[in-house]
Amino acid sequence: MANIREILNKINSISSTQQITKAMKMVAASKLNKVQSKSQGLQPYLRTMNEMILKLSGNDVDSSQFPHFQTRELNNALFVVIASDRGLCGSFNSNILKFTRAAVEDFKRENPLVNVSVMPIGIKAQSYFKKLDYSILDLYSQVQAKFSIEDATKMSNFLTEEFLAKRVDKIFLCYTHFKSTSSNEAVIEEYLPIDIKSLLANVALEVKKMRSDTKWIFETPAQDILAALLPIYIRIKMYDAVIQSGASEHSSRMISMNKASDNAEAMRKALKIDYNRKRQASITQEISEIVSGAESLIN
Repeated sequence: MANIREILNKINSISSTQQITKAMKMVAASKLNKVQSKSQGLQPYLRTMNEMILKLSGNDVDSSQFPHFQTRELNNALFVVIASDRGLCGSFNSNILKFTRAAVEDFKRENPLVNVSVMPIGIKAQSYFKKLDYSILDLYSQVQAKFSIEDATKMSNFLTEEFLAKRVDKIFLCYTHFKSTSSNEAVIEEYLPIDIKSLLANVALEVKKMRSDTKWIFETPAQDILAALLPIYIRIKMYDAVIQSGASEHSSRMISMNKASDNAEAMRKALKIDYNRKRQASITQEISEIVSGAESLIN
């Protein structure tokens, strides 16, 4: 009977856990929908901005006058890595953190004389890189819960200032790109300086697909427009990276909690079968004892 009680306690415990994982899955799905709405609303803005940069750069703009494009002698490099503030999201954090660490180590091997530092964004990234022997430039936590364009502005302004002041010569952005609910990818991009050739190649392909017939008329000199546009572009790139990472986190947590719920259900069913089998054996034994007792009284 003791074994039956233990199995019943396990069934009740697993059922309680299953209710929690189902609730967490629903919460993650709700948050994913909100972040996806932000990302989808941001994409037309990014496409238009990229198209403007393409058109402006084709108007005889001297990109050498903009320090955001200037490549200089590489002495200090910075890797900005975006992870989450919370766990229970499958391999989301481990994938981006291991990916960034591998990228940093490869960069160090190729550039042994360059000082490399890391700026972790998110509590999980902070705790991971603090344990390693890496130089930490700055820390940002709790970015996913209430992350706004103002937060992206603060981060991008800080990074731009570090770059323009020549304290950092190259900045890489490492984050998880959201493809779909079931698919995401760890990526690394050169944040500063802006690679104008690579940017224009990507923009040209995207614009050709999206709106190749759009005609632009600029009344203000292209040089002035580009000067005003670049800080906004850098800010939006940071905002988009955090939003993409947030969507990947919530989708990973939703999938993880769904698998946990399925596993809990499988365990509950197996324990239920075991419980019924032991309960049936116990009842059979009790009936046998009663029949044996009755027969002994008759005899």
